[in-house]
Amino acid sequence: MTRFLNQRIKSNTLINLILILVGCFCGQNLMGQVSFNSTHTSIWNRQFEQPAFVGVNSVWRTVVTYRSQWTKLEGAPQTFYLGSDIKLPLKNIGGGIFISHDRVGATAFTNAKLALSYSKHFQKSFLSAGVNFGMVNMMLNGNKITTPSSNVGVQDPLLGEGKESGVRPDIGLGMAYVHPIFEIDAFVNNVANFITTLDGDSKELNLTFGRLMGISTQFNLAMGSSPFVLNPVVLMKTDFNKYQIDAFLTTTYEKKYTFGLGYRGYNKNSSESLIILSRLSIIDNLFVSYSYDMSLNKLKNVNKGSHELSLEYNLPINYISNKSKVINHPRFL
Repeated sequence: MTRFLNQRIKSNTLINLILILVGCFCGQNLMGQVSFNSTHTSIWNRQFEQPAFVGVNSVWRTVVTYRSQWTKLEGAPQTFYLGSDIKLPLKNIGGGIFISHDRVGATAFTNAKLALSYSKHFQKSFLSAGVNFGMVNMMLNGNKITTPSSNVGVQDPLLGEGKESGVRPDIGLGMAYVHPIFEIDAFVNNVANFITTLDGDSKELNLTFGRLMGISTQFNLAMGSSPFVLNPVVLMKTDFNKYQIDAFLTTTYEKKYTFGLGYRGYNKNSSESLIILSRLSIIDNLFVSYSYDMSLNKLKNVNKGSHELSLEYNLPINYISNKSKVINHPRFL
């Protein structure tokens, strides 16, 4: 017998607008939905989802990000991210450690991973490949789930009223080619599509979330003798069933001040948000980034937009041989 789970946040407005979990039960297995969303300021720091960019520059980079989506909407997504990566004292090898925490309604996901990359340098460009491995902890709070039992007196036996949690491995792969004028990269996360088994006061519940693939391209276009550089970026993500497009157009002044606009949509009939974003160099090697989303769909009537703030510090390292030519990633200068 097939059961459908409609998880909704305890907000009358949100009930008709968003389903945080939508799945199809076959026995005790649930097919969950892949999370497409990512932070917007990560266009400057994509190491969490793209391991090929880990440790590609001669700096020790540390990034902390907080994102509050759809503010004023109870149970709306919130994201915290902390990451650090460095070019290791091994030829062409980079490494990093990353932690993220996402809370959406009745669910919370904590992801911790390690990443390694290897880069091959050419005269003006480099080719890089990376892999990451981590663990994802999922927590489901049954007290925040509304089931059909309140309407028809039927309680889903797989759902408890308390907290349930489960842990699964996560493996990701990525490749990137970077030239001073353009770059292109591709990645796949949750490659093995491991099962998350929730255990708590209910029966055992197994969930799979599918693989997530992304392809990105960026250009770094100098505007003549002007100190401005134009940076168009397009990122497409897909779980091989649905897709999401993020498109940005930013301009950078003297490598210190960046401003731009972005757009996020899920298909030709679904526009999610218009994005305003900026990145400023406060002092040497310290950057602060901010983005603001304006909803373009029906959610615009019930939320006050989404805010995201990110701090990045790049500590120069000096153990790289002076004999080796280093080609820095133009996005991370």
